[in-house]
Amino acid sequence: MSERRIDQLSFADGAVAQAAGGNEVLERISALIDWAPIALLLSELRSGKVGAPGYPSQMLFKALLLQRW
Repeated sequence: MSERRIDQLSFADGAVAQAAGGNEVLERISALIDWAPIALLLSELRSGKVGAPGYPSQMLFKALLLQRW
């Protein structure tokens, strides 16, 4: 299954991101964890051929970690 592209923000998302600035906690977490091996493991999970493109597995995994933490 293909994945959605998350690389371009909408106009509203861009305006909010610019006004809010960065998130130091998320940046520190991202610097501490090597995401490449995790992305390799998660890439095997999405194999469906029908339906709308899903969200990237790594992004969903990061959201689950944030929810748990």
